[in-house]
Amino acid sequence: MTDEKELQEFYSQTDNELLQIIETQCMLLATIAEICEPEYRTYDDELIDMNFVKGYAYKVILASQKKLLKYIKGYNINIDNQDKDGHQQT
Repeated sequence: MTDEKELQEFYSQTDNELLQIIETQCMLLATIAEICEPEYRTYDDELIDMNFVKGYAYKVILASQKKLLKYIKGYNINIDNQDKDGHQQT
């Protein structure tokens, strides 16, 4: 029960949805790394499934990073277009 509460507090630290997605996928990868050890697996087929999930998690992280980078670049362009008083330059 306390683990769930700690996880909820951890996720509430970030307001950006893309950062939350990246954090979630990193936690998933960490969990898979822990259970990938042969002593925890009961079937070799599980390794194939874990590798599939890891590959998908990396793809989600990369896609999120690309969107986040576009967001940051757009934010920087908007800031650069404003003068010191906060007025839009023409």
